[in-house]
Amino acid sequence: MKKLITIITLLVTMSLSGCSLNNERINLLDASSKSEYEAMKYVEDTVIKALETKDKKLLKSIFSKHALKYSKDIDEGIDYMFNVYEGKFKKNLYENHASDMRRDNGKKRLDYGAWIEFKTTEGEYRLGWEEYISNDFNPSKKGVYFLRLMKKTKKINMYAAILGVSYPRRMHINKSLGIIRKAFRSDEVKSDSILNILSKKAKENINTNKNVKKIVEKLDYGDYSSIWVDNRIVNGNNKQNVYAYIKVRIEGTDEYESYLLYFNYDLDEKEKISVMKLIKIDSLENLDKYDLGEHITEPGVYLSEDLE
Repeated sequence: MKKLITIITLLVTMSLSGCSLNNERINLLDASSKSEYEAMKYVEDTVIKALETKDKKLLKSIFSKHALKYSKDIDEGIDYMFNVYEGKFKKNLYENHASDMRRDNGKKRLDYGAWIEFKTTEGEYRLGWEEYISNDFNPSKKGVYFLRLMKKTKKINMYAAILGVSYPRRMHINKSLGIIRKAFRSDEVKSDSILNILSKKAKENINTNKNVKKIVEKLDYGDYSSIWVDNRIVNGNNKQNVYAYIKVRIEGTDEYESYLLYFNYDLDEKEKISVMKLIKIDSLENLDKYDLGEHITEPGVYLSEDLE
């Protein structure tokens, strides 16, 4: 009889513990869903208001400190949004989102990607964005980090979440990044696909082939943490500099190595990369101490000295 009572007590305790854990998960999911909806609604309302009033400061207010620091071309993106948007907001046609949560050692990160379709008095639009609702691992990333507006009649193209606001002059960068990431994440080293997006002069550099192979091997299955663009005028020509901060897990550990992949485009072959360089770094906070490659004039693919 004592054994029976003990067993019943144990089963009840386990059941109650299970209920407690399940309730905790449900409460956590409910809280997350609520915060996601509230965050989405706030961003949506703020963007629409900024578009209708052409308020650049208001639009920037939804972005994270991290995004504002690195997205050097954000004004060009906002100007594009203001030019595309016409009419007065009438109603939403569709909305959806997908989220991701990470918890580790008491810290939490919750981010989501949202997309809506809406109608104005002049047409229909698609608006998409990505945001960290919370980020205990890097509080400066809390907020929107990517925003994109397009007319609904436009074809939807795949894109990388480059920091800031999307605009046509950086669409070819999405294509380049897609090819680069695919090469890194293949079962086999796909250095040929990288070579195909290089300019003719870059491929003629005697060190390009071997350095491309080293880059692909180093960045296999890397995590693209931040990507940004810096447009500059050099000798009367627009020079588009692209930076990708990439973290690669050290095999067998929970540690990461950090890299910065830099590239710019050829002035003649507009969508071909002229200079590419991979640099091993400590963190994004100390970029000033590294030669990132902006001043390289000879087309080709380069590595920082510790990677050669």
